[in-house]
Amino acid sequence: MKSRRSFRMLLVCAPLAFGAPTADADSPLVAASQGISARTAFKDQQAATQGTTISNQTIKELSKAGRIAAVGRTTEAEPDETITTDAAASGKRREYWRRQYQSRVARIRKTKNRLREAEARQDALQRQGVRPMTQAERARYETNLSDHRSQISSLEHELEDALELYHSTIRQARQEGAQPGWFRDLPQP
Repeated sequence: MKSRRSFRMLLVCAPLAFGAPTADADSPLVAASQGISARTAFKDQQAATQGTTISNQTIKELSKAGRIAAVGRTTEAEPDETITTDAAASGKRREYWRRQYQSRVARIRKTKNRLREAEARQDALQRQGVRPMTQAERARYETNLSDHRSQISSLEHELEDALELYHSTIRQARQEGAQPGWFRDLPQP
């Protein structure tokens, strides 16, 4: 199955004949400074000189050859500027999201185990509190109990954060094209 990723490059192009861009009125660099997109100016210049239009591939080739300098950023796509990816790229994305999912589940399980252990220690400590104690023992007991309560509270917050990260990972994977079956065979938190 092929997925399609599209992008549009906003370019500032300049010939690199002698290390510096030319400053004639038809130059894409001058056109870009006048509010005309560099790509449009470059296409117009190419069409006027050679009678052909220029594609993204041609711009990339010219840039690699050192004939033009191109600076770009990706924005919304135009239909004629699509790049298709093969099944291997889709498989890599699938494996990436599965690893992310598994690491989130592992974090949740680890936090739940630590929380259970802390609650068990607190229960054991509370059972010790029913016996008679001296004032110094009672102070240590109260301090230990307070420490355990704060540890449990922080573990509960950590568990909430881990669950939120888990859910946001699934949401993000879905937004980036993850199929519903990608996580079915993996363990749940």
